[in-house]
Amino acid sequence: MLQIKKPQFGNSILVNQCGYLADKLYRFVWQDEELNFAEADESFEPKILILSRARYTESQGKLPFDNKKQVSRFFKLASNQELNKKVTTLIHKCVEGQTVYTQWRWDKDYCKGWLTLPESLLFVQSSSDLVEVNTNDQTLWCTKSDNGVHSILANVLVNSAERFLVSIGAAAKPVIKVEASSRPILLLNNLFHVGLNNLASFINIPSKAFIEASFKKGLKTTSMILAGYLLFSSIFVLAKQAWLTHQLEGLSAEVNTALTLQNEVEKQVALYTSGKQLLNELPEQSPFLQIFAEIVPKAQLTNIRFEAGRYELRGQAQQATEILSFLVNHPSVKEAKFDYPTRKSRDKDVFVISFTVKQAGENS
Repeated sequence: MLQIKKPQFGNSILVNQCGYLADKLYRFVWQDEELNFAEADESFEPKILILSRARYTESQGKLPFDNKKQVSRFFKLASNQELNKKVTTLIHKCVEGQTVYTQWRWDKDYCKGWLTLPESLLFVQSSSDLVEVNTNDQTLWCTKSDNGVHSILANVLVNSAERFLVSIGAAAKPVIKVEASSRPILLLNNLFHVGLNNLASFINIPSKAFIEASFKKGLKTTSMILAGYLLFSSIFVLAKQAWLTHQLEGLSAEVNTALTLQNEVEKQVALYTSGKQLLNELPEQSPFLQIFAEIVPKAQLTNIRFEAGRYELRGQAQQATEILSFLVNHPSVKEAKFDYPTRKSRDKDVFVISFTVKQAGENS
């Protein structure tokens, strides 16, 4: 049995403005220090409406992409195709090329207040275990997993907690039982655990007529503050997220350009440094400069070294064998060879070739 404490909000305006729609519309009321359902009269218009499981459909799904713009466009198109239903989607994660979500559908007539919420979402906020809610009519099972929120009312096929877990492909879980008398207080307690980002998905944008009617009926200040806070905080979060995404996209292009330029500059500086050092070490009357001038149009050199009487060239070319062949057949070159096996990089051969030059008087 789940033990539930009396909430901090007591007999606050939030309790007075919440409704529960099952076979009929109920309001939350305190009776002998217990929160219960009481049948509402026709004038009651709750600003936060909680739907019983029989009032909506629930489904889970995965999309084969995780781009936020594509995901948003997909759900907007799906929602526009529903003429008489309000489609609310809660995204659980967007990673590794997949988007995992839970979707709820209910009649648009249930969207007259500020928020409309499915009770299964609220029940799973208290625990990741299996929640079994017992009522006078049917038993409701709810749980959450990496694939979303799952719930079902008892029926001929699914008539036990074990069968429910099997039907959603979940492993055995501890069962938390909630009696009918605890249902109202658990729903309102868990409302505070949903989180503003998730609540934003369930906001009903109010019409002008609804706002005017609310003021005419003397809507209390606290209720307006709560509704405004939920609406504008969610808009702020979404706007800030969109702004940051836009800034990040712009910065990414600039950073990539700067990194490419920096990489190219570093290569040129390294080539210049190695060339300058080589010039200081060249023997007098060395034919290397003539050889170097003939190689430059054929290859992109990244490093030049002179060590132990041998010249070492590092770089890349369309065909490294052409560079080696040129050096082998050059009249001023001898002992040209690859120091390391060549490798491919962006359709070019990366090579390390070393050679010596013939001194004056040597045979060609």
